[in-house]
Amino acid sequence: STLALANSNTAGTVAIDGSVAGMGTLNITGSHNTAGAIGGTARLGAVNVNAGSSFMLDQFLAADDLSISGSLYKMSIDAVNAETVVNDGGMLDVTASYTNNGDLDVADGGTLSLNGSTLTVSDNFDLASGSTLMTSLNSGTMDDAGQVVVQDDVTVSADAAVEVAAAHVPFVAHGTSYTVIDAASGTLSVPGITDDRD
Repeated sequence: STLALANSNTAGTVAIDGSVAGMGTLNITGSHNTAGAIGGTARLGAVNVNAGSSFMLDQFLAADDLSISGSLYKMSIDAVNAETVVNDGGMLDVTASYTNNGDLDVADGGTLSLNGSTLTVSDNFDLASGSTLMTSLNSGTMDDAGQVVVQDDVTVSADAAVEVAAAHVPFVAHGTSYTVIDAASGTLSVPGITDDRD
């Protein structure tokens, strides 16, 4: 079975009240936020955030698959239990540190924005060619930046982009380094940054 949430008034926001549970598909179109867990009683088969849609998630979510083609704003520490894919044109925007229990793949044209938060991935993390990982420095202190902590393997394509914003940090000492992807099988660090301040 499929539940589709649509909102033709793009200026409005529709709340998903209570728990959406059971084996099925939740398709999100338009602008929505959450007022209760999704798949909190029994995980869904799939949750799809469709292209052009905006989904503000400040609750627990459980599904076999989470597919992001629009924008998903993860705004709480509640876990996401799903195999997660950020598709071409999609964005996963992390504004609160949380754990994704499952693989996380950022496809060609997809964007993962950390905003200085820590995203823990329990399985594998894949940053494909043409994808973008955005993070920001929280201070001028070593390793005080948004990062992905991966408990299994990491694959980063040579053509993936890693963007580090330093606009809110007044001073970074020469030689300071920041780890933006930390994995059980090794660590990928960005040894230098480009200062984006005017």
